[in-house]
Amino acid sequence: SVGYSYETRFDETEKPIDVTMYYLIYDMTDWKYMRNNRSLNYMLAADLDFKDVQDADYVFGENQVFTGILNGNGHYLRNMNLEGSYHGVFYQVNGPARFENLFIENFSRSYRYSYGGFIYRTFPSNNQSVTFDNVHVIGVRIATTGGYVGGLVGDSSGGTFLNCSVTDFKLLGVHNSPSDI
Repeated sequence: SVGYSYETRFDETEKPIDVTMYYLIYDMTDWKYMRNNRSLNYMLAADLDFKDVQDADYVFGENQVFTGILNGNGHYLRNMNLEGSYHGVFYQVNGPARFENLFIENFSRSYRYSYGGFIYRTFPSNNQSVTFDNVHVIGVRIATTGGYVGGLVGDSSGGTFLNCSVTDFKLLGVHNSPSDI
């Protein structure tokens, strides 16, 4: 979907309203668009299942810093399984990025050194931190021998987390055994 910008002037008796425009994400094609246009606002229009999708098709690389908004609109990102990627789906997210109203279910990673969870790291930018509001990660499996790990974010420098949760989290050694850690 294409976003539009609209501007109008109001006289003194009218009150302006604040409207946020979003690109809608219906499928993997739309997700890939977001990877290449990382400073825009996005909203999930459907649940996305990554079960049969190669992680290279949806992971944001080291030079793909996200600064936009991802509004899950109550939808789910399901079955993300990262094999051979040492960082999360998002390598780096900088302020004023915002993630909201999002559910992430059945997220797994396996690599010798792992960094992050769904997101490797967050940084503030121009005194604006990354905000997570109503984001829930359910069913996390991370197999690693070391690094910064978490269900949602592995390394956060000054982020804001409101009404967020991580449930059913398991940290395993590289051979899927807790004793390998």
